[in-house]
Amino acid sequence: MEAYYSSAYCTLAATSAQDANAGFLFRPESAAPPREERCVRMPVGLYVCPFVDTFDRDVEDGVLNRRGWVLQERALSRRVLHFTANQVYWECGKGIHCQTGTKMRSSTQQLMGDPQFPLALLTLVKGSRIGLFQHFFEMYSRLDLTYSTDRPVAIAGLEARLARALKTTVVYGIVSRYLHRSLLWQRGGGKPLHRINYRGSQRDNVVPSWSWMAYTGEIGYMDVPFATVEWNRSIYDAWNAKGDTSNSTATTIEFNVAARRFTLRGDDIQRVQFDMEGDKGRIEDDRVRCVVLGRSVFGGQGQEQGQHDEYYVLIVSPIPRSWADDLNGTSTTYERVGVGQLLKSHISLEGPGTIVQIV
Repeated sequence: MEAYYSSAYCTLAATSAQDANAGFLFRPESAAPPREERCVRMPVGLYVCPFVDTFDRDVEDGVLNRRGWVLQERALSRRVLHFTANQVYWECGKGIHCQTGTKMRSSTQQLMGDPQFPLALLTLVKGSRIGLFQHFFEMYSRLDLTYSTDRPVAIAGLEARLARALKTTVVYGIVSRYLHRSLLWQRGGGKPLHRINYRGSQRDNVVPSWSWMAYTGEIGYMDVPFATVEWNRSIYDAWNAKGDTSNSTATTIEFNVAARRFTLRGDDIQRVQFDMEGDKGRIEDDRVRCVVLGRSVFGGQGQEQGQHDEYYVLIVSPIPRSWADDLNGTSTTYERVGVGQLLKSHISLEGPGTIVQIV
């Protein structure tokens, strides 16, 4: 998909079509008349037109761009002609050109229209780079797929291009170069996620729980400040990639990391957001642990020092390998069930913790 669309001279987008059986070279009676009938050309080279160009409504909110597969097709294309019900839009690296003669440009479109995607991303400072790839994944998570098991596949070409540009690996929506922030995704839109059943599908591997691609539904990312966060460097050592790292759908990860006990009471439980609605009850399970990814340092002196630091954590719960493991509490195979923002007083930080494998 990556090579196919990026090698094309121009991609034609049937944006006005409601489905694969509909045509797109038509203009409904409600559409605006041709430009020469609705614009007056001034001597200084300007056009006066009573109509407003609505690219967001015609294209961004169109039926076509609500489909999951279309995001990477549009991003990887060098140029796109959007055939909408109202007019035709030309999108390329120099912006959006409307049939009315208007030209538009925005930071998001600059990346989507980049003919050498994601070259524009590399010109941004670190914080903006992170914000843009997070924006891409958030946007993708809101799109529709006929088969939910296509969630890792329909964006694989875009991931491969991001990986090469950032000189890193991108596996199941997790960017290794920005590992900690990538792992701190959470459910978005105020709605719970639902686990995708990959067993029995054409997928070779079951997507691990630490990836948002293991679920259907909208995601967002925790609002983590820059410059004041001290990241847990051992997370990089725990993140062990295996296989062909140039192909995110083929790569597997062994994630063996230290997990710690934590205690929450009363309103402090609100510091944890569980991925699925039914996981709230897990907070009562004594075997549930947290994995510290980093902390925001707020200073302080004496006994107060570090007490108000906020720790960014993954919440993990055991997956019993056998009934004996379950009874003895000895299972070391865990799954992610949420994220949290805890205080030092909530976490047992003494000692090395328990090494668990998150699958």
